[in-house]
Amino acid sequence: MERAFEPLDIVKFSNIREQQKRLQEIPRDDIKKIVDAIIDRGVHLIESDVNHVFFYKNPYYIPKHADAKEKLAAKSISEQIGSSFESSTDESDEEDEEAATFQEEWITIGNFDFVTAIHQLTAFVEKWDMTPATKFVVIAQEFAEEVKPFGHRYFAEIHFSKPTPKCPNPLAIAKLNFHINVCSYLPPFYPIMITYKFEGFKTMYYAVGERKLSSNKFQRYLIDSILHMKLAFYAELWECRNPLKPLEKRYVLIKQKA
Repeated sequence: MERAFEPLDIVKFSNIREQQKRLQEIPRDDIKKIVDAIIDRGVHLIESDVNHVFFYKNPYYIPKHADAKEKLAAKSISEQIGSSFESSTDESDEEDEEAATFQEEWITIGNFDFVTAIHQLTAFVEKWDMTPATKFVVIAQEFAEEVKPFGHRYFAEIHFSKPTPKCPNPLAIAKLNFHINVCSYLPPFYPIMITYKFEGFKTMYYAVGERKLSSNKFQRYLIDSILHMKLAFYAELWECRNPLKPLEKRYVLIKQKA
């Protein structure tokens, strides 16, 4: 209302009118070409991401904002009725549920922080059903590789081993390579995408989205097989480097019998 009584800015008004005329003078065919080019560009980007590590569906329930509005409306109605105590208990229950399910939801693209992502990655691996005495350590350095034109990729390694009191630093170590992908085109409320590969295997596994495996048990079989193969290799290598030791033992046994 106050602007209606203000003096008219003739220069500003004339500039707006000129811009409107220019927009009206643009042919529809040219606008259609621009829109088609934008659509083709988007389709090309999505199709070029073969492994779906930068373009993917939101794995979480998208209309969270609508649910929040409904909760706020229900809360205001309950306050008007006078049941403030019940609404406070409901809020505490919701906070407990969010705290319990926080580790299951990865950090979003808009709130991405490398240290937080590594902490969530560690919590994700801790849920795996590993064999007894299996230990792991996370090795990560905040270095981003630019993957044009999709976004950035961070790297992390996890080393698994089975140390014992006699051998606290075992030779056999199973390595897992993790990729933390942050897309530059997806909305900021989308979660980051994390994939991982086991050492010696080509299959890529997903920690987020539709391709994520719900089982937490298959990882131990791959890790144990890697450790077993490495221990077998080291045993054969020891026998090759020390071929006379078994022969000396046999010679001593034969001499004692004689």
